[in-house]
Amino acid sequence: MATEPANQGLFANAADRLDAYLTLRHPWREPAKLYISSLWSNLVSGNFGALGSVGDETFAKWWLGTSHNFLRYEESVGVPALVGSAHGVVLDLGPGSGNQLSRLDTSRLTHVYGIEPNAALVPALASKIQELHLDKLYTPVVARIEDAEEQLAKLGVEPGTVDCILSMQVLCSIPDLEGVIRELHRFLKPGGELIFWEHQQNEVDWITRAVQERLFSQPLIGT
Repeated sequence: MATEPANQGLFANAADRLDAYLTLRHPWREPAKLYISSLWSNLVSGNFGALGSVGDETFAKWWLGTSHNFLRYEESVGVPALVGSAHGVVLDLGPGSGNQLSRLDTSRLTHVYGIEPNAALVPALASKIQELHLDKLYTPVVARIEDAEEQLAKLGVEPGTVDCILSMQVLCSIPDLEGVIRELHRFLKPGGELIFWEHQQNEVDWITRAVQERLFSQPLIGT
């Protein structure tokens, strides 16, 4: 009876996979140095009010240096088509630096409100809006999803007035997911849509699953 070659099955390319995962962590080193430096500087100067933004700035630096990897992968799955299906009045959850903006089908849109909690990413988002000439179609809202209602109301967006909510790899980072989904549902018109795409824990490859849990989710996302 033939035995399975060592480079096949569960352990196939295990070393290569681990090396690839560790490489993904490399861009985090410089932002980590920035985080420690900024944290120490604010502590020494007594600028305690700025401490809350240090983490956001660090994440933004990491994200801006690595988001092209996410974009490349998303091209191989259903993300472009999902984003392109957004229509009418849209809430775009966690747009970050604007990776998904070029995938929007502007002919289907009335207006898009991008709810971004990380103020450090908003300059990059604004730059992308300008680059794609979406100034009259896309409005950034700097707020956490669960706290955005007041700002949306000032823009004329009330519960029951939204056609579509767009969420690409955002819901996984929300602690009270059920509560936030209930709040989001209030904003949708009857028949409105929640269009989302999420990564999930790998159920087959234990190496990938371990990396998801120990290398990324807990250190970088906190879940």
